[in-house]
Amino acid sequence: MLDAIKNLGSYVIENGGLSEEGILVQDAKLKNTKMFCIVFEQKDDDVIYDSVHLEDYDTSKSGKYLYRTFQHGRYDVTPTTRILSPDKVKQRTFLWFEKYSKEYSNDLLIQSLSREIHDKGDEIFSEISEKYNSLDKTEKRNSILTIKMKKEGNEKYLGDDDIFKDIFKKEALKKFFFKHNVESRGIGNCCLCRKKGEVLGFAFPFSFLHS
Repeated sequence: MLDAIKNLGSYVIENGGLSEEGILVQDAKLKNTKMFCIVFEQKDDDVIYDSVHLEDYDTSKSGKYLYRTFQHGRYDVTPTTRILSPDKVKQRTFLWFEKYSKEYSNDLLIQSLSREIHDKGDEIFSEISEKYNSLDKTEKRNSILTIKMKKEGNEKYLGDDDIFKDIFKKEALKKFFFKHNVESRGIGNCCLCRKKGEVLGFAFPFSFLHS
C-alpha cells in the first residue's frame, strides 16, 4: 500500500511539473484570493520601493508565491502572508524581516528589502490599507500579501529567487523533523525508495521522508 502511495505521489509531482518548493506550498489556501503585490525596483545590489498593485491569484504561479503558514502564527514562512488587517500584515511583515535580516545578514537582497520596507513602511502600508478598504468583505477575507521585484521591465516573484526558495524549503521541512523541542532526523535507508540519505522522523502522515 505504501509503495502505491509513493508511486501516486511521484506521478502527481512529475505530471504536475511540481518543483521542490511546489510540493510544500499550501496552494489550497490561495484559491480565489486577491494578491497584494509590493513591487520593488532592483538596481544593482539595491532595491527601491516602486508601488503596490493587485492581481488575481494564478494557479500556475503557486510555486512562485511560496505561501506556507507557521504554527506560531506570528508571521508565515516567507513574506507571502494572509492579510488579516492592514495593521496586522504590517506587523507580520516587519517581524519576518526582523528575524531573517539577522539570520541572513550577508544576503544583499534580504538586507535591501528589509531596509526599504522599514524606511518606506508607512507609505507602503498606507497604500495597502487604501486598496484593502476598497474591497468587499469576501475579497478582504481572501487577500494575500506578497513581494515582487522588477528589473528593466521584467518582474519576478519570491519563488524566482534562490534565497527565498532556500528559506522556504528550510523552514517548511522543519515540521518533518522538529517537534516539541525534539529533533528526529539522520542518515538512513528510506523504506519507500530504498535509497540511503537523510530521513526525517516526524514526516506526516507517515514517519519517514527521504530528502
